[in-house]
Amino acid sequence: MPAKARWQRPNATWRTTVIDPNRTGQPNPQHAEPEHDDPERRRADQPRSPLGNPEDLDIEFGATDLQGAQAPRSAEPIPLQSRRVRLEVPDDRHLMSLWELAADPATSFRWRYHGRVPSPQEFANDLWEGVATQFVAVDVVTEQPVAWLIAYNLSPRDQHLFVAVHGWPEHLASLALLDSVFVFFRYVFANFSLRKVYAEVREFNVTQFASGAGRFFEIEGRLRSHSFYDGIWWDQLILALTAEQFAAVEARFGTRWFGADEAEAVPTPDVVVAR
Repeated sequence: MPAKARWQRPNATWRTTVIDPNRTGQPNPQHAEPEHDDPERRRADQPRSPLGNPEDLDIEFGATDLQGAQAPRSAEPIPLQSRRVRLEVPDDRHLMSLWELAADPATSFRWRYHGRVPSPQEFANDLWEGVATQFVAVDVVTEQPVAWLIAYNLSPRDQHLFVAVHGWPEHLASLALLDSVFVFFRYVFANFSLRKVYAEVREFNVTQFASGAGRFFEIEGRLRSHSFYDGIWWDQLILALTAEQFAAVEARFGTRWFGADEAEAVPTPDVVVAR
């Protein structure tokens, strides 16, 4: 006798069950038809998020939420290039030229090692010590290095850091060096929430850019007879550039640095801010 089919309620989600011909009243698994997909049942069987069903949340998302005053703002990378120079993160390509600069008697007495010549191994180990970011400025025409620029001793809580700038001898007092400093300062002020940038400068280095005092930076501190060189004890000065001061410099000269002919008026470049 053929098996009889028992129909469940006639709706969009139905299934048929074939009854065992032995009259046991139990479905025969060998003849059972596959169950049709039931979206409601599938949703009920899924594990629920601790936030509940997103469809039940009282939130409306519409196109108007991303328009007008609610429109998301975009951001672009801070440029690391001017018309004359581009800034590169130092790597193995720059290591030997940086060591030669640090050991060059013509400028090393103004710099970090103050006349002492570190070994290449010591120099490499010190390269990133305490450094927040650093770059080598390269002339875009000659591909020769112009300046080594370092930001170190960053204090996020107090919103300041220290900078050191060391120019290659052939680029001292050049507009390329001035470009390097401007692009570097713009980068650190844009990427870190800073109130001030400091520089620790030996007294005899300040004479190279003294014309900027009161215009582009302030002298905030003096350590008397702090450093020895050539039979003399020299003061060490703490220079400071505030975010407001730099914003004023950028507003006045920024477009000229990023696309001017050298004949246009820019601040007179002196030499270096040596650490």
